[in-house]
Amino acid sequence: ARAFPDTTIVLNNIGGLLAYTRNYVARKDETIAQWRSSMTALAKCPNVFVKLGGLGMPVMGFGFAHRSPPATSEELASTWRPYIETCIEAFGPQRCMFESNFPPDRESCGYTVLWNAFKRISAQYTADERAAWLELRKSGIGGSEVGSLLSHILPDLKYSCRRRLWYEKSRQIPDFEEEETAPMVLGQ
Repeated sequence: ARAFPDTTIVLNNIGGLLAYTRNYVARKDETIAQWRSSMTALAKCPNVFVKLGGLGMPVMGFGFAHRSPPATSEELASTWRPYIETCIEAFGPQRCMFESNFPPDRESCGYTVLWNAFKRISAQYTADERAAWLELRKSGIGGSEVGSLLSHILPDLKYSCRRRLWYEKSRQIPDFEEEETAPMVLGQ
């Protein structure tokens, strides 16, 4: 990031927190401290942005995958809040954006549950801070260029891509939609 200060870099999935994965869980506290330190250092580079998501992937190790009953948005928000807030505090709202990371996240929760968890986490922020997340995505940082490209290649994707869904859902913060009663299973 320092070597290419004019290049925008988008860090996916909160920088890949490894603390709950099987190789690091024995050193969870040490791994979390290292991750926080690394995120704080990386945030000093103004050309780096971070996507807030990817925590529903089974590889992240939070234990929500294929759980019965499925996790609620309250559970997800409570579990994920410290990590998402670390990123927002380090990078500021202007360089953070929520991401659905679907389909990998759907192993742990449904789409509505995921966005409700994000709404719960973001409820403490001002309307201007929440609007900054939307403006960042609309500006093309973090995937909108890919969504635009895909809409030309696959026209049906144009109206179902997450950009549109994020826009619709972010305008409704802090309202919550009815949560699904069953987890979405990959392939269904």
